[in-house]
Amino acid sequence: MLQPLPLSRLRLYIVTFDLNQPSPGDLRYRRVDGYLRTVGAVVRPCKQTRMVVTRSNAAGLRAGIRSIIGARGDIAVFPVSRRSSMDIRDPGIRAAVRQAIARHGFP
Repeated sequence: MLQPLPLSRLRLYIVTFDLNQPSPGDLRYRRVDGYLRTVGAVVRPCKQTRMVVTRSNAAGLRAGIRSIIGARGDIAVFPVSRRSSMDIRDPGIRAAVRQAIARHGFP
């Protein structure tokens, strides 16, 4: 599996992906989650959306996910900043997201 190149400081990204022709219980979802946990701390604010605190860069994250889901399917990796806006109703998830943005969001 590809490992993203390390950076000097922790960064926060929103990562979302869409599998091509998924089946119920598709193992690729768990494999992507497992991969993201190997490169950083993961929060799941919404379905098929992850927030990852990592030293890796966006291109490395995309390449790692692509190696799991294959050539078909879609991947998006976005940096999160303190100016990002989210409306998450679950209090536990909302607290984790706010804490991650406060600690690791880009200026």
